[in-house]
Amino acid sequence: MITGLAIAPHIGTPLHLVQLDERNPLAYRQIVGGDPHALAWTVPSATMYIDEHAIADRLPANLRATTLLWLHALPRLGQGTLAGPALLVGPPGPDGLDTDVPSSLVDLLMYTGAYRVVLQTPDDPRWRVTATTHEDWLDAYTVAVHTARRIGPAGAVSVVAADTVAEVWPL
Repeated sequence: MITGLAIAPHIGTPLHLVQLDERNPLAYRQIVGGDPHALAWTVPSATMYIDEHAIADRLPANLRATTLLWLHALPRLGQGTLAGPALLVGPPGPDGLDTDVPSSLVDLLMYTGAYRVVLQTPDDPRWRVTATTHEDWLDAYTVAVHTARRIGPAGAVSVVAADTVAEVWPL
């Protein structure tokens, strides 16, 4: 059994942790509501599953899953909107099976109260912190996605807990 993070398409539905059998494709199907399609994340390493027929079936757009994917898999930035429920799990282990969703993401998305956007531009390797503190992770991620579009693929953008910025990314 592994722990995953379920992301409903409706913004009012809280994110929630789910336990599932990583060896059972039906467990994934039940959570995403159809045939699971894997989307690999690069930073941190993770896998997001969606129903591969969600768009054709006209399921509601999933802005939260889309925004997360765009920032954590930058080559996919701006490439279509995800629809329907999504499931986030950890990367495949040595046996090829999915692992637990990274605890750093669970902490950030479920247990953090304030967020900051940090970035590196292609011409300056220092991390910079945006001036705004966000109380909602989706707001912070939306700003981060717009920032990533502006600075391009050679830069780096991340969302972090606001109270860790001074110790991890000095101003």
